[in-house]
Amino acid sequence: MKRTAVVAVVLACVTTSVAFGQQTRRSSRSLAGRQASAATVQPLPTPTLPEGNTGIAARYPGDVGMEKDPDVVFVESFEESTRSGSTATCLSPKRA
Repeated sequence: MKRTAVVAVVLACVTTSVAFGQQTRRSSRSLAGRQASAATVQPLPTPTLPEGNTGIAARYPGDVGMEKDPDVVFVESFEESTRSGSTATCLSPKRA
């Protein structure tokens, strides 16, 4: 019984060390050709959010007819009685 446990532990240690050795070689090889870019990229300013009577929602009180607007990409109708009808509407883009 003890001999079996010792053999299992030794095999586990050998297997682990071989796996780590192969992983180290692969990772060092894959990172050898990669280097960071020296270019500096400046962040763009965040545009202001629409407030008041601007934006798509302001043009459609109660959201009635909003799904026909060319600026609307996805529509989710929570009033649909079936899930399949709701999903089909949601996943079909209004413009390509």
